[in-house]
Amino acid sequence: MSIKIADNTLRSLRNYFRSKLESTFDKKEIDAFFYRGLSYYLNIERVTFIADPEKQISESDILKFRNLAKELLNNKPLQYIFGETDFLGLKIKVNEHVLIPRPETEEMVSDIISKVEDPKKIIDLCTGSGCIALALKNQFNNSEVIGVELSESALKIAKQNAVDNNLLVEFINNDVTDPDLKCPNADLIVANPPYVTESEKNLMQANVLDYEPAMALFVPDNDPLLFYKAIIQLAVDNLNNEGWLFLEINEVFGNDILALMADAGISNNLNLNIDLNGKPRWVCGQK
Repeated sequence: MSIKIADNTLRSLRNYFRSKLESTFDKKEIDAFFYRGLSYYLNIERVTFIADPEKQISESDILKFRNLAKELLNNKPLQYIFGETDFLGLKIKVNEHVLIPRPETEEMVSDIISKVEDPKKIIDLCTGSGCIALALKNQFNNSEVIGVELSESALKIAKQNAVDNNLLVEFINNDVTDPDLKCPNADLIVANPPYVTESEKNLMQANVLDYEPAMALFVPDNDPLLFYKAIIQLAVDNLNNEGWLFLEINEVFGNDILALMADAGISNNLNLNIDLNGKPRWVCGQK
């Protein structure tokens, strides 16, 4: 039997939304989706709902939430449904061609900001949506920032995000594993490359596997550090003296990547950094 909305009020809309999703999500998560939807679709914040739950809404507004519930039940991430997400104060457009920026990546960028002083040139490898490059440009507004990405579809999103946020970043279509890739000398190189092994797929949630781009996620089991080897060599060749390298990582390989950096000569201030969930999440070091 289909679930109906008793009347066109915000309270009834929330009750409908809870009823549609209660078999799949817990109540706290459902309400979080609902209030995000209110803000995105209707420009109504939670405090307004609490103050006036009997506020009338239109049939077209109700339809938006019917579609939202349907998409969520199909495991589509909320960020892809809305087509955007927040990243360190920036609005970042996302779609199926780019990964959804994670809070752990925000932590890494915040660590960069706390450690790196006045970089003149920044290179962001495997830039995806451009969120890292743009957040760094937003912080270091006098820096020249370059983002490198293999996927042309992802680059279109990154370039649009630069325009939307009024930030000047140069985006280049290239493969970081190409031994002929040439980069200018930089004071900071950062990368969030693919690092999930094929054998870890069975540990991942459907909303990631079904919607996020596989080429940005997975590496073969027999060479899980292939991107790190290439990026570390690029850093050796292109970092200025005392330049920084920051790499987001698979928690399993943190010490292996630190060893690669040390062996390559990026051996000063080496650190394996722990995220808010208590997991090794990024490494850094200076040339």
